[in-house]
Amino acid sequence: MEPEKVTLPHDCAAWRAAGHTLESVRSRLDATTMGDVRRHLLARRTFLEGFLYHPGVGKLFTVWGKRTGLAAVATALRQQIAKDVQSGPQTVSRRTRHLADSFKGHYEALDPVPLVNDAIAFLLGFRSPRRGPRADEPVLVWPWLAVDLVASFQMHALATTWERPATIRFLPPLALEGSFQSHPDESFPAMIARLNRFYDSQWHRYHRVCGKMPPQIAAAIVKHARWFYRIEVGGEPLTGIAKEEGCKLQVVEQRLDAIRRLFGLSPYSLR
Repeated sequence: MEPEKVTLPHDCAAWRAAGHTLESVRSRLDATTMGDVRRHLLARRTFLEGFLYHPGVGKLFTVWGKRTGLAAVATALRQQIAKDVQSGPQTVSRRTRHLADSFKGHYEALDPVPLVNDAIAFLLGFRSPRRGPRADEPVLVWPWLAVDLVASFQMHALATTWERPATIRFLPPLALEGSFQSHPDESFPAMIARLNRFYDSQWHRYHRVCGKMPPQIAAAIVKHARWFYRIEVGGEPLTGIAKEEGCKLQVVEQRLDAIRRLFGLSPYSLR
């Protein structure tokens, strides 16, 4: 018998009031084996690699960047850093320091609750283009995905201080423990250096966990998670995947159900 799901309200503030932290919503899994944890993480990463480039997610990031003020100050900081580089490799202008402090202040002041609520509304409003008679059924009902979107936006905002925004979509930390937090007395360069170390350590932990998975199983999970994205998000017909793979329609449906089961290992739901 599967564990009973905790149906979360569609308001992140209510989650917290009930004692559910963002970290617990992101990380808790009702997995009976470490193999299930590995399979969940790999399927989740594969899905996010596509979903973070979905136009709807891009619009969400744009809205959040404007609302929080992070987009404007990150752009100004990135442009000023480029000017400093042209002036000399050791040049750090007063303007750059001012913008760096401003960006750090905006980042520290960010309240994730309204962003998570936006993400919840986006996910519950998302409809699979292929579902026809069942078009009113939400297909992305996992609270961890809402929190992952906000975590990715935060990483994205930090990265846009030195990269072109259109070229990056940072995955959130995937080791499922810990999150990146700024320190009040830390300078902006020190924060960015620590972010790089944090991100590297998260990937190291992720690969340490998922690297123990047999290659054939890992390849199958990646393939089937991509099927899930192509079908439920992209709207491709199941028959097209079946024809492409030379398999029966029932096989495709079984593989999609297996990915849903992995995504549903979280004890939380938005239904």
